[in-house]
Amino acid sequence: MRLRLREIGGRIAMAILCVCAVPAAGLAQQIAPALPEVTVGTPEATPEPTLSAEDNAIIDDALAVDPASFTHLPAKPLRLPSLANSKALDLKRTDRPDGSGTVIVKKPLGSEWDANVGADLGLAANTPSVYDPRNPLGVTRNDHGSGAAWASVGVPNFASLDARVDPNNEQGRVGTTFKHSLPVGGTFAVTLQSRYSVTENLGQPQSAPSDVPLRMATPGDPAAPVARVWDHENLAKLAILPTGTTLGAGLTSTSTDPVTHNTFSAEQKIYGPLGITTAVTDVGRTSESKSVSARLKLNW
Repeated sequence: MRLRLREIGGRIAMAILCVCAVPAAGLAQQIAPALPEVTVGTPEATPEPTLSAEDNAIIDDALAVDPASFTHLPAKPLRLPSLANSKALDLKRTDRPDGSGTVIVKKPLGSEWDANVGADLGLAANTPSVYDPRNPLGVTRNDHGSGAAWASVGVPNFASLDARVDPNNEQGRVGTTFKHSLPVGGTFAVTLQSRYSVTENLGQPQSAPSDVPLRMATPGDPAAPVARVWDHENLAKLAILPTGTTLGAGLTSTSTDPVTHNTFSAEQKIYGPLGITTAVTDVGRTSESKSVSARLKLNW
């Protein structure tokens, strides 16, 4: 009896499974077309871009260079471009016994005219670190360096134009010079020169000194400051070429001085760069003055 019941229960369970499997199979057939097909495999490689003929030529030229060929080239010393050419920059330095000095820098410009730019620098004296018998208290001077920039453009043996700016003194100067030299035979040479210049005070001009005592001077009548100064100079020279002697005569006037000053001079070359100059200023006047100076000019 028990075996019969087990057989009947197994058949009933099998029938239930068959009934449930039929709708599940139909549902799977309906859902399968809606799902996207997924394929598993290696990704496709991106194609490499093709190079143009010009790019290929550049690469070929770079690969054709042999680095070993550079080892046979002769070694060249490194030089500063501005100092390698002696004509590109002219430096002159003068030292004084107290430790100060001056440096003149001149730079020719490449042009058809005689054009130059430069600067005049004043070097301050160094403070000594040891005892100086001439300065037992160790007093230091208010000595700062100074400098001025200038430029000039000229036509040889005719005229030149000069400009100068001095920040230390807050002054600017512009001048022009007409100069012409001509030989007279084979023994003499005559030089005529005329110079005009104007000096402008860039800062606050200083008042001119007054002879009136301060307690007697009226506050409403101060001394007129001098802001612009005009200068004029005419010079003639006669050079005796065989003897190295030069005779000169000149007239100088300025807007701050009502008197025109005359000067007579004589220059004599002694030997090589050594020369002596004698000058007499304001001949025949109470302010007449005489001077004798020696000159030694060396270039290296």
